[in-house]
Amino acid sequence: MMLPLRRRRRDDRNGAAWVAAAMAATVAMIATTQRVAGERHVAAASGHICVIQDGGAVGCYGTPTTNGKLSPPAGVAFHAVTVGNDFSCGLTAANSSLRCWGALPGGTVQLPPASQFFVDVHAGPRHVCGLVPNGTVYCYGNNASLGAINVPPGVVFQGVSAGTDYTCGVARKHTVVCWGNATNPVVAAKATWKSITDAEHVAAGADHACYVRVNGSVACWGRTSRGGATPPAALMSNGSVWWLAAGGGMTCAMSGSSVPGPVTCWGAVNGTIAAIGYEVACAGWGCIASVVSSPECGGKSNRECALGFAATGGTTLPQGVGMKGGNAAVVVTLAGTNNADFADGVGTLARFKYPRGVSLDNSGGKLFVADSINHVIRRVDIATRAVTTVAGIAGTSGRAVGNTPLQSTFNTPSGVEVDDAGSVYVADTNNHAIRKLSGAWVAGNKGGDSGSNDNQAGSNAKFKGPYAVAAGGILLYVADTFNNAVRTVSASGNHAVDTLVTYATNVRYVALNTAAKKLYVACNFAVYVVTYAGVSTLLAGKATDNDYDDGTGADARFNYVYGMALDVDTGVLYAADYGNHRIRRITTDSGVVTTLAGSSIGYKNGAGTSAQFRNPWGIALDATNGILYIGDQNNHAIRQVRQPSDTVGLVAVPLPPSPLAPTHQLTAWRALGIKSTIATAQPVLDARSVTFPAPLSAVNTAGLNPVISTLLLSIVPLAPRDAPPTAARPAI
Repeated sequence: MMLPLRRRRRDDRNGAAWVAAAMAATVAMIATTQRVAGERHVAAASGHICVIQDGGAVGCYGTPTTNGKLSPPAGVAFHAVTVGNDFSCGLTAANSSLRCWGALPGGTVQLPPASQFFVDVHAGPRHVCGLVPNGTVYCYGNNASLGAINVPPGVVFQGVSAGTDYTCGVARKHTVVCWGNATNPVVAAKATWKSITDAEHVAAGADHACYVRVNGSVACWGRTSRGGATPPAALMSNGSVWWLAAGGGMTCAMSGSSVPGPVTCWGAVNGTIAAIGYEVACAGWGCIASVVSSPECGGKSNRECALGFAATGGTTLPQGVGMKGGNAAVVVTLAGTNNADFADGVGTLARFKYPRGVSLDNSGGKLFVADSINHVIRRVDIATRAVTTVAGIAGTSGRAVGNTPLQSTFNTPSGVEVDDAGSVYVADTNNHAIRKLSGAWVAGNKGGDSGSNDNQAGSNAKFKGPYAVAAGGILLYVADTFNNAVRTVSASGNHAVDTLVTYATNVRYVALNTAAKKLYVACNFAVYVVTYAGVSTLLAGKATDNDYDDGTGADARFNYVYGMALDVDTGVLYAADYGNHRIRRITTDSGVVTTLAGSSIGYKNGAGTSAQFRNPWGIALDATNGILYIGDQNNHAIRQVRQPSDTVGLVAVPLPPSPLAPTHQLTAWRALGIKSTIATAQPVLDARSVTFPAPLSAVNTAGLNPVISTLLLSIVPLAPRDAPPTAARPAI
């Protein structure tokens, strides 16, 4: 059964009003269905943002911290995300359970089991609240939120929103209930919110709140000094608002008859900030909107990305947030400092000595570093920034194979690589060998002799100062630097060594595209594309001419490319331009070279070309969030490059388990995105898999966003029509 909802009157928005009217709807087979998607795909807090990406991965961006709020659990897909000051939470795509990471006040032990299904979730700075299908709200945190977690008993809700130390919910009778810090202007205005009888959705800000009325207009209450509680006159009467978000002194609404739509804000962020947007979330520093086809999204048509808009008089922007009007990536220090030494520790308390190659493990949570002049391999925990030595003896060069990795010795390791199975390989440069993290020999003369001969037995072959190794399944590909060659090593058996291709200049790095059966080779000042058959073609630069120039193909110039990282999905190759102290970006289809970050030699965190590196060497990409990790060799640090305008994905929301009880609602207001191509469309809620033991009623569709144009059901009986509520005049 297909229930067409789009043309219903705004005063019929309580659900029951259209149920009886839909009895005339015919049974239909829909060949292509746009399923309703998760509540929030963008979320903002004081120091970070999180976004849902394609496939349900979460990317979090902000000022580096050790509390883990920027590091979502690996391998978990989410359909909704929300954030507080020191934590992040999401609803899983599998069963809509609540997962949090970082430092949730009171800890995550208080969270419910994974079997608990939530239809909505929203966080304030120090607490998080979720709504379950039967209308119960559960809040988590501790007394730091001043009572915001103390849900009033006996209230059945259809929506919930968390503010600064308070929470407000919309009850199924369209009233508003608020609790928490009694001195907050929102909670303190008890007479105002208790008089509301026509609410569909409420948005809680720092010290003001706004709600969408049953006729689609907006009303607000609370502190008015920054204008966030004073909506434009048009929205106070406009009957088409389908999204509302409040922050520190600002509110934003989205309206119209379709998704996406214009993003209109008032207060500290003011005006129409985006003509085409899907969602918006706000904090004290400003707002983040998911926008479409914006130049700041990389200029790509139909690409949706998260873009920040700074507030007037707002707090400091989180690092790594792509802002309207600028494309600059943000460079920060993850670990180490510009002081050569050796020390395990956290963040800038750790010390490196000329770190070179870097490689992420398969989870993206651990970064392995070839700490060359310390002759050791280090591991950085991305979430905590803790640096640990995992192989080698600091300050001792050698080629011993010990009983443990920490008893083995290396000699100026320059490259490190983690394969799909989790094995770690090391390009042990001055031992002229490829070894494992354990110290075990893979290929190269065990006496440490250099040479160039191939051999069916890896230990009888010779290399000359290999800088890098890349794992490509059954073969390892080696940048045999001073033999000017790319060599292959069998990953199993006797580790046979062969030569794939040779050049007239030093081969410094190789990056693989295993699906396309090609590799990218850095030879001093040029980058080549090489097939698995050994056919080489220039991509960018000129092998005999070092300089600095952005450009296309042979017109671009580099000054020694020492590291590369390939983003297969976007067709971009990132390069560490060692002598130019920059991170460069190369398109793999046409060889267009641009500068992503860095300028003159130095040590400085910042945005784009205001940041400084000192001979960057290794580079690794976390493709799930676009973050680059740099072995900044002569700054003795590991740097992080956070790219702006990260892609936002739309993930279908799971519906509650069947059968759906008469007292349970299908979904919540924030469930409005669609899983489809990014285009103007009418979202569809496909609930044909849900069974109803009783006639479909207004309760089952409580909180349903009005922009959802069609509800698909199996054959179900319909409850009698109730009288619609009347839009009341808000008490301000």
